[in-house]
Amino acid sequence: MKTRVVLFLLMSFTVYSCIGRVVIEKPGEFKITKEKFSFIQEYESPDNIQLSLGTVGGNIEVKGYEGNRVKVAFVVTKNNGEVIEMTLDELQKYAKFDIVKEGSKLSIQVKEILRRNMSVGFMVQTPLHTACILSTSGGNLSIEGLTGNQEMHTSGGNIDIESVSGNLNAHTSGGNINMEKLTGLSKVSTSGGNIDGESIRGDLFAETSGGNISLENHKGLAQVSTSGGNINLENMGGSVSAHTSGGNVYAKLKTISQKLDLETNGGFIQCELPSDIGMNLDLSGSEIETTLNNFQGTSKSDYISGQINGGGIPVRMNCPGGTIHLKFSKLSE
Repeated sequence: MKTRVVLFLLMSFTVYSCIGRVVIEKPGEFKITKEKFSFIQEYESPDNIQLSLGTVGGNIEVKGYEGNRVKVAFVVTKNNGEVIEMTLDELQKYAKFDIVKEGSKLSIQVKEILRRNMSVGFMVQTPLHTACILSTSGGNLSIEGLTGNQEMHTSGGNIDIESVSGNLNAHTSGGNINMEKLTGLSKVSTSGGNIDGESIRGDLFAETSGGNISLENHKGLAQVSTSGGNINLENMGGSVSAHTSGGNVYAKLKTISQKLDLETNGGFIQCELPSDIGMNLDLSGSEIETTLNNFQGTSKSDYISGQINGGGIPVRMNCPGGTIHLKFSKLSE
């Protein structure tokens, strides 16, 4: 069965609101509430929810919980951050939006704000097995405690993802991206912010045009690049490809599964690798500082090519304008 709200049309939804709400009688006459939300709607939800939320300026926050209903708190705010107290009927005077509920799919899309200096966002509690598509033109996005594939897009805000299992695709045009406790394939990008990740299991593709990238305790393939920032990789386990056009690269790997490729065109490289792994070294820089044991090949002050511990995993470092600092330690698990 399909239920739809378009502009001023409202059909069979349960609306939960605080006691004492009043109807707005004059345009621009708002009642400010101390609550973090304006009103709440709840929806019956079968397993494996497909949730789509979109707005033109507000924030969207989604958290998983052990329940069987989707609880959507609408957050209508003035530009000074004050939350406006209203009901769904009253919201129709100030925004154009669609609400569609069909089977396991729930879509709420705010398409236009009809009053200046207002925004509409969402705070949502949803069952743990929920796949989201979230989009906002200017606000922040946040997902926590979900299982399922996630899509997140914002034109100017930050993105936060925590305790999520499933594939992730996230992009922001101007904000930062923070990830923690993820499992699955992750593809993230930002045009101007930083990317931070901790405790990630699965392949990761991360790109920023102007910020820094920092990863810690990652297992899997990590392919990261930045046009102008630094790259910091701590306690990595797997394959790493890291490139920066103008910053430094710091890397500490506990294990290497397939390859290691580090490159900077404007900074230096500082790397620590397990001493008991066979590697094929290909290093070039203005200067190389390292101590090689059990090595066969060519070793010069600015170039090293050969095998260590009998050879094995390809290790490439390119630093044409700076120094490579390479250290071998007992790090492997």
